[in-house]
Amino acid sequence: MAPPRKDGRRCTAKSKTSGERCKNPPIPGGTVCRIHGGGAPQVRAASARRVFEGLVAPALFQYKKIIEDDKTPPAVRLAALRDLFDRTGYKQPTEIRFMPDAVIEAEIAELEAELEP
Repeated sequence: MAPPRKDGRRCTAKSKTSGERCKNPPIPGGTVCRIHGGGAPQVRAASARRVFEGLVAPALFQYKKIIEDDKTPPAVRLAALRDLFDRTGYKQPTEIRFMPDAVIEAEIAELEAELEP
């Protein structure tokens, strides 16, 4: 049997034989222990998602404090903004692709043909 959790949370499952509640701690972000279904892939994924979602709001609050604090150096505020944008999908492009002139001219001609009545 696992040691009890400091917060007192316990698995919500009950024993089939005794009818007593399980004394094991639940998996982080879950309500049941590993033995009572907490080890199943879909349960682990859901609990990990809950743990992650619980961290998002405090992290965003910290970003907001850093960005809005006038005492924070501008370089640190800029780094926080870049980090936030990188993590939310607004990352700068890492490569610049050039198209040959012939391809560009063909696309321009195609667009002009669409515009003509």
